[in-house]
Amino acid sequence: MGEDTMTEMREMQEDLKERLFRFLLPIQTERYVDHRAFEEVIARANDAARLLKSHELVSKALLNDLHMTSKVLRAEAAHIKPETEAMLKMAGRLEFVFDLILLGESPEDRVSGVARIV
Repeated sequence: MGEDTMTEMREMQEDLKERLFRFLLPIQTERYVDHRAFEEVIARANDAARLLKSHELVSKALLNDLHMTSKVLRAEAAHIKPETEAMLKMAGRLEFVFDLILLGESPEDRVSGVARIV
């Protein structure tokens, strides 16, 4: 893996971590769900899946950040009643990207309505 790729992966991971933090902080402190911030998180997570698609080795820290965020969303959903359903869907979307990364796939590899041949 080249130095440029390593740098790009490191920058992507740090950016995603920062976005996850900025998204989760208001949920845990103010019980406020910023949907726009989540869309930025999921877009960056999808970028990570695309970048990591061709790599065998994936950062445990990145996987942990995605996994823990989905767990926090599920746990906090019960306490923010008007947002419960939306938060559970958000957790599901993060878990989907997490699974894509583990499978070495990107969002474009999953086309709705098209059968997958494995």
